[in-house]
Amino acid sequence: MNLKEKLARLDKGSSRQELPQLNSDQTTDVWIEDFQREFGAKIIRENSSMVIIKEAFSSLENYPFHQGCHNVNYVIPNFHHIFRDEWTRDFNLRDTLFIDLETTGLSGGTGTYAFLVGIGYLELDQIRVKQYVLPDFQYEWLLLKHVEGTLSGFNNIASFNGKSFDIPLLKNRFVLNRMDSVVDD
Repeated sequence: MNLKEKLARLDKGSSRQELPQLNSDQTTDVWIEDFQREFGAKIIRENSSMVIIKEAFSSLENYPFHQGCHNVNYVIPNFHHIFRDEWTRDFNLRDTLFIDLETTGLSGGTGTYAFLVGIGYLELDQIRVKQYVLPDFQYEWLLLKHVEGTLSGFNNIASFNGKSFDIPLLKNRFVLNRMDSVVDD
């Protein structure tokens, strides 16, 4: 038995699970509607790609620092003393985006993808959290496009290990997808 026959025999025994196709037939639309209803998420489709977005809101009135305050400016007093840098004197939480990535590995090389990007920020009188979920690696460009759209509205990024891992990984993914990004700024 040659190699081609062995591979064909192995392929017959495999049980492949087919992913739903992204054409606009009624069956796919029903699947998407069911998914969105069950998980409270939104599926964004564009050019035969998709990304899942889950959003949550939490009122700032639920947090101790906000109780009894009606005119909070969200500037952290004496923050510049921690960093000993003058630009942080007027550091405002409203201008800050909080970000965290869940990735396929820790190496940070070209094979490491962010399959979940969590973003949080202050919006009016609430905290808004968005989770961008990558259902398949071929749709990464669409996830990056939506993350970029959110990033562009903020002056600061706050992240745990962001400077050494999250932000360099995002920069790398934008470059590999031939996309410009405000992450460098």
